[in-house]
This record gives sequence, C-alpha cells and structure tokens, in this order.
Amino acid sequence: MILHLERKNQWDKDIDTIDKLFSSTHEAYIPQNVIGIQNVSSASKITNLNNLVVNKNEGQQSNVLMVYCFYDHDNSFDRVWAYFIPSSGPIEVRRPIRTCDNFGSWNMCFDEEYEDINNNSV
Repeated sequence: MILHLERKNQWDKDIDTIDKLFSSTHEAYIPQNVIGIQNVSSASKITNLNNLVVNKNEGQQSNVLMVYCFYDHDNSFDRVWAYFIPSSGPIEVRRPIRTCDNFGSWNMCFDEEYEDINNNSV
C-alpha cells in the first residue's frame, strides 16, 4: 500500500500542496491513499480547494483525506476541518475545534460537543 502525505503551514501554498499530492508518477507508485494537511486563510477557500482535489483525483482514484486548519475570528478559536474524499462514494466531513486554555494546554472537540459544553455551562 502506498501513502502520499503533504503538510504545509503556509496558507499561500495550498494549491501547490494539492498539485504535489496528485503529481505524475510511475503507475506502480500511484498511492491508494493521499493525505493533505494545510493551513488556509479562511473557510471560504475550502470548497474551491476540495473541487480541485476531486478534479485532480479523477485519474489517480486515491482515497483522500484533506485536513484544513484556519483561525475563526468570529469565535476566537482554531478550526480543523477534515474531508474524507473516497475514490468513489460521498464525501465525509468532520469539524473539530481547537482551543488553548489559560494554562497553555490545547484542547480539541467536535462542533457538536462544543455546543453541548457551552449549553451545559450556562
């Protein structure tokens, strides 16, 4: 099984990262699984990037996990949106939230858990 992983912290390298994930290679080295982890400037870019992934994967037919990290200015926390884009079938989405408490410890939970925590703390 072949896995191709690309990770970038620079949000302006998002398209370059996707291009690298789907670059030409020998047929024997086409990855069955591809993972891209990258920072993006905002959530509004994700739909276009996922469309690019789907288009580039048409020939390669890999199972793709794309993880996008960005800062949510409205809510003052980091978001990490993960999209599993299989070679066939529907796209699956998970959307965790990442926060740092006053002691410097990082915490992560999914959107629905964050809403439950906030509703129960009132």
